[in-house]
Amino acid sequence: MASSIGSESDRLCLRLGEARITFEGPKTLLSTLRFAYRDFVSAEERAVPNSQHRVTWVGDKVVIRDEDGVLTPDANAEGTMSWLDWCVASHLLGHDHAADAVLHAAAVSLGEERPRTVILVGPSGAGKSTLTAALLAHGATLLSDEFVPIEPVGFRPVSFPRAFCLKHRPRTKVGIDTTMEESEHGWWLHPTRRLTPGERGGRVASILFLNREAGIETAVLRPLGASRALLLMLAQAPMLSDFPSRTFETLASLAERTPSHELSYSEADDGADLLLRRFGS
Repeated sequence: MASSIGSESDRLCLRLGEARITFEGPKTLLSTLRFAYRDFVSAEERAVPNSQHRVTWVGDKVVIRDEDGVLTPDANAEGTMSWLDWCVASHLLGHDHAADAVLHAAAVSLGEERPRTVILVGPSGAGKSTLTAALLAHGATLLSDEFVPIEPVGFRPVSFPRAFCLKHRPRTKVGIDTTMEESEHGWWLHPTRRLTPGERGGRVASILFLNREAGIETAVLRPLGASRALLLMLAQAPMLSDFPSRTFETLASLAERTPSHELSYSEADDGADLLLRRFGS
C-alpha cells in the first residue's frame, strides 16, 4: 500500500514502558504527538525494526502494523491518541504488571508538605480536563489527565503525564510553568509541574465523580458509599473486558479504602477552590 504522506513526512518513535511505537506521517501531526508525549520520546528515533507497532498515515487513514504483522485500519488520525492510551494501558496491565486496573479519569496531587492525590472520574465531556487545568493554575501537580493506572499494591495511581487538550483557550492563566500549543483540535497544555512517567502518586484523599451542571451557584461535595463508587468506577474502566478479575478486585479494594464524593459545580474555578480547601492543606 503506497503512502501519500509525501515529502512533508516525519518519523517519531515513542517508548511506553516496554512497548515501542514508531510513527511515519505528516510533520504537523507528529509535531503534536511529540509535544503531547514529550516524556516518552525515545532517543532511538530511527529504531524502527525494534518497534512492536508501526503506524503509517495513508491519506487521512491510519494503518497500524502490530508485532504479529497484521494490518489494522483505524477510522482516522484523530483516534490515534486514544489508541496510544489503550496501548499503554494494555502493556501496563498485561506486560509490565505495573498496574491492576485503569480508570478513564484524571489525577492531580494537591499540597506541598503532605501531597495528597485526588482522582477525577467521568466520561468524555464531563469536565475532567477543564477542572484539571483550573487545579494546575493553583499549584497542583499533574499525574494524568486521560487515564489513571492503579498499582496492585497500595492502590496508588501511576503517573502518565502526557499533555492534555482543551477545546478552548483557558480563560484563567494555567500557571507560569505550563506551556501551551494550539492545534486544530484545541489547546494542548503541558505543565512542568508533573510527575515522571511511572512514578507513584501520594495517598488518594478522594475519588471524585464529576457532576457539572449550569446554574449551580456553589460547588458542593457529597459523600458516596463504596458500592456506588465501585459501580461508577467500573463504568469508566476501559480494560474491564480484557482483565475482568484484576480490574474488579483492585477497584473494589480502592473503593473500600478510599473516601468517594460527588462533586457538583458549574464553574471549574469554583470546583477547584473547593477541592483545594478540602484536600490541599
